[in-house]
Amino acid sequence: MYIDVAFSLPVKKLFTYQIASSEACKIGSRVTAYFSGRKLTGLVVSFRDTAPSGVQVREVLKILDRDPVLQDEHFLLARWMEKVYFSSLGECLHTMAPPGRKEAEYVLQNPQYINNVVLNDEQQEIVQKVLHSHTLMHYVYGITGSGKTEVFLNIAEHIIKQGKSVIYLVPEITLSYQLIEQVALRFGSKSAILHSRLSANQRFGQWKAIQRGEKKIVVGTRSAVFAPVKSLGMLVIDEEQDTSYKSGKSPRYHARHIAAQRCRYNQALLIMGSATPSIEMWHQMQSKNLIRHSLRKRVGGAQLPKFDLIDMNKEEGILSQSLLSHILQTHRSGKQSILFINRRGFARVLRCVHCGFVMECVRCSVFLIYHRTSQKMLCHYCGYTTKPLQECPECKSVQMEFMSFGSQKVEEHLQQIFPQVRIARLDSDVVRKKGMGEKILTAFSKGEFDILLGTQMIAKGLNFKRVKLVGIVLADTELAVPDFRSLERTFSQIVQVAGRAGRFSSDGMVIIQSYRLWNTAIQKAVRYDIESFFDQELIIRKKLNFPPYSRIIRILIRGKDKEIVRETIESLARYMHNKRCKTIEILGPSFCLLSRISGNYRMHILFLSYDFRKIRVAVADMLSMVKIPYAVYCEVDVDPVTML
Repeated sequence: MYIDVAFSLPVKKLFTYQIASSEACKIGSRVTAYFSGRKLTGLVVSFRDTAPSGVQVREVLKILDRDPVLQDEHFLLARWMEKVYFSSLGECLHTMAPPGRKEAEYVLQNPQYINNVVLNDEQQEIVQKVLHSHTLMHYVYGITGSGKTEVFLNIAEHIIKQGKSVIYLVPEITLSYQLIEQVALRFGSKSAILHSRLSANQRFGQWKAIQRGEKKIVVGTRSAVFAPVKSLGMLVIDEEQDTSYKSGKSPRYHARHIAAQRCRYNQALLIMGSATPSIEMWHQMQSKNLIRHSLRKRVGGAQLPKFDLIDMNKEEGILSQSLLSHILQTHRSGKQSILFINRRGFARVLRCVHCGFVMECVRCSVFLIYHRTSQKMLCHYCGYTTKPLQECPECKSVQMEFMSFGSQKVEEHLQQIFPQVRIARLDSDVVRKKGMGEKILTAFSKGEFDILLGTQMIAKGLNFKRVKLVGIVLADTELAVPDFRSLERTFSQIVQVAGRAGRFSSDGMVIIQSYRLWNTAIQKAVRYDIESFFDQELIIRKKLNFPPYSRIIRILIRGKDKEIVRETIESLARYMHNKRCKTIEILGPSFCLLSRISGNYRMHILFLSYDFRKIRVAVADMLSMVKIPYAVYCEVDVDPVTML
């Protein structure tokens, strides 16, 4: 007996191996086998009675699963992904398959739940409208603190009572521990968690329990969209606009697209939600392709916080006097503060005062960032580390200084000014230690810290009763990135971070520090002028033919040899220009903003069109006709969320 196996490799073909009998495994089971001298894990795609002619067939080394880990729907979805995302079937299947080989138990703390939350009129109306709607796609658009989560969970209860299952996606599991507690309390042993913080065997155990139908609601990050639930009834995408829902490696899928496809297969509800929807979804709501449900008031009578804008051009140092004063007042009143900074590390760059030389990575076109803990300069892209220079290599000056600041620098500054205040820092450096993120957030929730200082990890999804003050240390960071989504990200960031303040009171305060207070994203965010901002952004996007008025396929070529990279991408551009397709706009080729990473030069070209089928076919033809040298690597990114 023979099987066709798909490996996680960028090759379109399947590979045939021999097994003892068809009883040993099933389609969707995993096996290990030798491939080109390497031992790889593959997935069984099909059986065959005879071996391909002229091919020497080897036996598999081991059959890992008697029962399949993937089901028919996964194969249907994988073949769709293969076409849409220019990936191999093997890459798509392995993206879905769980890690681990043995079922390890992961126990959620789930004491008996007493649901004493009473929905307000707005929430109740949305629940009823969704449950009685003939349309499957909905969006809950509500201001921060308006109770979107309770709406989602209430609908989920109804779906589960109907004997169906629910998948609930969140952007970052560390920040969702409060949601996980609510789900565990409400649904008990019927709830499952899928995310990368679990061990491989714990994830495998959760996966198999879901597959057996023991779990009815699954909470997880991006990859949980593939959870093998029995009878999918609803899929929730919380904080839909978050870029973490987009995969950074092949297949470069967006969980929103996968969710929509799974809901079509199962005739299930797709419910998204956010206080700051993505421009694409806002356009879908405006076009009536997506039913919008609005929550316009905070639960429990809490009020939106007040804003104070600080022009940092008139200030000295990292933190303004106004922000420091409010931090002290908040502490004295027994309340808590959250400070957000969109950077990590102790200092941004090391610069020569005399000639302006800045320390850069030797392998990437980015500045090195100083980390106080290790006392090293670190590249956040390739991981290169080195000691800070004591002397400028350009002019030999010894006047080297750290410019700008990061989360560690702000933490030290606060400790110097307020030695009596308890400060917790939460960034990706801290959460590398398993469980540290949840530990810090739990302690802050209990009032064991007075200030929570963090990066993107504290921007959304958190709900603390004692938080009165939110300070945005520098609102300009995203504005400095040359990307057509920069304004959208800045606006969303401010609204989301500000939403952590005053969720249970009427005295919430948000202080925004900026060098560009005049910027429209900042001005409209502080006025909660959300609809006006989106409408203005749509006008700009339409003029530029950017999403949502087009779809983008980005081709990125990277390699060690700069000239081969340039020649390859120019040959792709020539082919598409020669096709003279009027419905496709071509931007580039050009060097990426980060033109060199890990010693690889990077150039890209963008193809834009309102007709996705035509652009997909044209790009597929181009890639099949233009030879890509072995010396370079070609990345195809459908609907990219960043142009770095």
